[in-house]
Amino acid sequence: RKTGQAVACSPCVVYLHGNSGCRLEGDELADSFLKRGVSFFSMDFCGCGLSSGNIVTLGHSERRDVEVVLDFLKENAAVSFIALYGRSMGAATALL
Repeated sequence: RKTGQAVACSPCVVYLHGNSGCRLEGDELADSFLKRGVSFFSMDFCGCGLSSGNIVTLGHSERRDVEVVLDFLKENAAVSFIALYGRSMGAATALL
């Protein structure tokens, strides 16, 4: 991208995995969003997947992980809108 060039904005879906899961659960969903021009963000909660830690709180502490991701995406000029897509524990976290 050249300096001063406008950035194309698109919505972004943040996938929040279930208990005992990891960000890779979102792989099966990513293509369907990407084909529609929607960016896709999948991450590991602390204590899951490749993240450090070993305590899972079923949403209570995981909401801080989501807040960090949302802050990052809100600062990204290419993201116009953010939606949360949660499965199991991820859905509970999205509601918190």
